[in-house]
Amino acid sequence: MSDSDDPFAEVREESTFGTRDDDIDPYRKQREQTTSSEKNEESNPVEELVESLESVRKDNKTPSIGCRDSTFAAYLDYLYDNPERMRSVGEALIEKLESESDVNPPEVNVEEKSGIIRLLIRVAVLEVVPEDFELISLARGEYGRRNP
Repeated sequence: MSDSDDPFAEVREESTFGTRDDDIDPYRKQREQTTSSEKNEESNPVEELVESLESVRKDNKTPSIGCRDSTFAAYLDYLYDNPERMRSVGEALIEKLESESDVNPPEVNVEEKSGIIRLLIRVAVLEVVPEDFELISLARGEYGRRNP
């Protein structure tokens, strides 16, 4: 059978991938280019957090957070109704932050629910994902340097 009798001869000539006997991956070059461009555009988590912090502070976005949790709402009510216990919990949280991180805890009123919540969140992040606590601390410092 000659090339003129072969109905697939033209298709094989136009093929960009070679023959079926080739042992190369036809999409390898495309993947490598995508991977190298992704490496060039790797995210910088500290920079992303700084940008988010700038957005919250400068764009008048609400700096508050919220959640629904009846158990912890009851716990906070209990603390509020027992000021000595609330102060004790707040001081223990501050002590935990001071002893386990290089970052000064925020100045909070340990006699207010919002102060306890702020401390609880910081201790939880420090304990569970310390690398994120470090990123947050670095971003906060960078934000402060940029916005004296």
